[in-house]
Amino acid sequence: MLWKLPELEPLVDDQPPVVDCPANVIFGYPSGLDDTYNVTTPSPWLSQEAQKHFMIFSSNDEDLPVMHFVLKSIDTSHDASLPEVVPLRVGSVLSTLGDIDHNDLIVTNDGFLQVSQSSEESDEIWANLIFMPTNKSLPYSSVSACLWSEEQSLGDLKEYAVCPMTGRLVVKLLKKDAAQCSEVHVMDFLLPRSVL
Repeated sequence: MLWKLPELEPLVDDQPPVVDCPANVIFGYPSGLDDTYNVTTPSPWLSQEAQKHFMIFSSNDEDLPVMHFVLKSIDTSHDASLPEVVPLRVGSVLSTLGDIDHNDLIVTNDGFLQVSQSSEESDEIWANLIFMPTNKSLPYSSVSACLWSEEQSLGDLKEYAVCPMTGRLVVKLLKKDAAQCSEVHVMDFLLPRSVL
């Protein structure tokens, strides 16, 4: 962690004052012997500004937070051995992104939209909105909603895709006795207005 030292303050009754000094920069990266971490990156269709963001989350432990990182540029003119960019952790939220098959991250001015399949057994497709606070001292928040469920169809989920520019979700289904795709569901959703 990196802190900016606060201004010096006088003693109060011969005691130093208590100063809350949160870290300006957190260089924390996930690690663990028993955890598998997934990285979800922005859709290549989004702007260069959006490409600076990525999320890391554990696929084994739902109690671990989803961590938001931003790539920050570094002035390397004084030392060419330094990296040109460094990933900095800027926030996190307790949120379930699903266990498998994550689509590209959709980055907005207010946060992120992540669409994922909940698990191979349940065959549900979920949207997870993660909101970044405008005040850096406040925590991130999230809300999730099921976009599609196997209960709405006559087949099993084979594959799906989400368009980051239009909000269109396409689901290909396979009937239990069919060898090829037997049904396609097309659903249109409104994306957050502030997609970068």
